[in-house]
Amino acid sequence: MSVEEDYLYLDAPNITDKYNKLIKAGMLFMVLGVVMMVGAFLYYESRGVYDKDTQDLRQMLPFLLTIVPVYGATLIRQAISGKKELFRAAMNGLLFDHQGIKGPVALLEGPIATRLKDDMKQNKFHITWDEIKEFIVEPVRGKRGDAPPYYKIPLKGGDGSMHSCYFILREHFKGSEDKIMDYIKKYLGDDQIILNDELVTSKTGQS
Repeated sequence: MSVEEDYLYLDAPNITDKYNKLIKAGMLFMVLGVVMMVGAFLYYESRGVYDKDTQDLRQMLPFLLTIVPVYGATLIRQAISGKKELFRAAMNGLLFDHQGIKGPVALLEGPIATRLKDDMKQNKFHITWDEIKEFIVEPVRGKRGDAPPYYKIPLKGGDGSMHSCYFILREHFKGSEDKIMDYIKKYLGDDQIILNDELVTSKTGQS
């Protein structure tokens, strides 16, 4: 097999789920916000608040509540923008080959993802094997599961902080983690691969 043919590609079929959730949340905030604004206006109007010549904080409340639907609209814009960037990336999964690890920015979380997406206007990432200090399999973090499981990839020369690490979401590749480990062992040493969580493979079917 030639070098060009030596690769592992794993599809991420549910990659758009987070955008769909953002859209639903945004719509909920917009509906609730409008209901709250109208409700507050009608309530205070029935109380004669708007008939007073003097200014009253209650007169301003319906207008202050516009922040709720505006926040909802912001979530929807973020989701639509994320879907557009994923479409432009023309890549719906994770690719491992002789050069390194590639994928759409939609698979990343953390500061590097934000920098690639917002500052550098990129929709794909590429980490070469020479850049990788370690490949760490991390479990859910936080008392309430605030942080999902990641593949944490600290970069050589970095300080080990979140700003010098890639965080690839594991949730899309459950059932294939044994394949990932088998492949990266071709390019990374055993001391570079750290398992802080049990692998989810096609055989185990669970964490």
